[in-house]
Amino acid sequence: MNVLKNKNFVRAYKIIAILLIFTLALSSVFSVLSFKYGDGIMGIKYLYKQDNDSVDVLVLGSSHAFENVNTGVLYDSYGMAAYVLAGSVQPYWNTYYYLMEALKTQTPKLIVLDAFGSTFNDEYSDNSRIIKNTLGIRDIAIRYKALKVSSPKDKFYDYLLSYRLWHSRYTEFGASDFPQYYKRPFWYYYKGFGVNFTTKSQNKPDPDKITTETPLFPKSEEYYRKIIELCKQENIPLLIVKSPYILNEDSMKKYNMSKKIADEYGVPFINFNSSKYYNSMKLDFSKDFADINHLNYMGNVKYTKALAEEIKKRFDIPDRKGQQEYESWEMHSKDVLGRTENQYLKNENNVGAYFEKLKKERYVITIATISDTDKILGKCKESLEGLGIDTAELRDGRVYVIRGGTVDYSGENSFEKMIRLDNHVLSFEKSDSQPELSLKWDGKEQISEKKGCYVSVYDSFSKELVENIRFEWSGSATVKKPAVEKK
Repeated sequence: MNVLKNKNFVRAYKIIAILLIFTLALSSVFSVLSFKYGDGIMGIKYLYKQDNDSVDVLVLGSSHAFENVNTGVLYDSYGMAAYVLAGSVQPYWNTYYYLMEALKTQTPKLIVLDAFGSTFNDEYSDNSRIIKNTLGIRDIAIRYKALKVSSPKDKFYDYLLSYRLWHSRYTEFGASDFPQYYKRPFWYYYKGFGVNFTTKSQNKPDPDKITTETPLFPKSEEYYRKIIELCKQENIPLLIVKSPYILNEDSMKKYNMSKKIADEYGVPFINFNSSKYYNSMKLDFSKDFADINHLNYMGNVKYTKALAEEIKKRFDIPDRKGQQEYESWEMHSKDVLGRTENQYLKNENNVGAYFEKLKKERYVITIATISDTDKILGKCKESLEGLGIDTAELRDGRVYVIRGGTVDYSGENSFEKMIRLDNHVLSFEKSDSQPELSLKWDGKEQISEKKGCYVSVYDSFSKELVENIRFEWSGSATVKKPAVEKK
């Protein structure tokens, strides 16, 4: 009898072990194959990582929220601990359920809703947006309700049993599917905001002349009201805004209706699409937009500051700067503002001003002086000396590495060096047998065959290679060009 019991015990043990292994394997597969869209799913995933009741300002909406409301500026300039919980082309019904989910862990002192959802006229979003705006919700009951109103009946179970949608994603594997990708400060301190570094000139709209209203799509109006009513029910102040973009006449009429509905509830509504705000923000339509819908790294700062000033007039939001429990917002701000500075560096074409902008402790700089060194760098002697370089030692055929205020440079004619920068490797070599300089980033050549002065800049905080560029002497001027020109 004891033998039988022992056999049954061993059999049960084996079954439990197999089930455990299967569960762990399935969990690993799900972790790799599941959707990780930055414009929807990751925003709500990272909300769960915030300490309970740490978010003072919760910003809701579509990409008009997560590309235009700069959480780094809100903290750095105003001390506001803000988080953007939004999704690409997010309709109000998805915003409503995102808000329901957020309120399980957060009690914001203010909710800011971007009103772009007022312009939506369709019963359902496209497949990609349904995924992005629902599948990140952790609470099964809330996700179920969100999917019921978001997906056509014949597709409902495909979204509910989401493995049907992602099980074949192995053909799309990329760096973002693995944990290492999320160890950068961008993700580690993520607050839902993503900077758009594109610049495209736009035609300035004239919304002031449009004063009439157009009814909202019934489903959009239903959930617009639900959002307002939920905020009132939870006794959380609400501010409805519309960020600047190249809107058309029909959209402006819908925003006029949205304001009328907000007025019914006594909720403030600010449309920043007006001459008044364009002028007060000093919005430059030739420089401040990434596309017709989104502000870029210059425009979002102007809009965010205007928004913050309006918030300060109406609401009492605490200043969290210097508070230890809000260190992640401090680091997030450092990341956002640092990457913005990196973009300004990329856009700088004046050699002297360029080297002035390099005076940042977080930069590791490599200067490879191939030829015309005196001509190219002669005009920025003061800037170079500010970086720690002895300009009297400038020579063609040298490589200077500036790191943490220390300058190291190769001897003449022969050198070989490898620099480890976090998980990256910068290597260069040149010898009598190899007259041409080889400079590589993670094994990829960063120097073309053309003469000049090559500069590589690595941001040790954001952990990104900011750029590789080449200065060359052309006529009587120094010209900035890509290190390796596209063919």
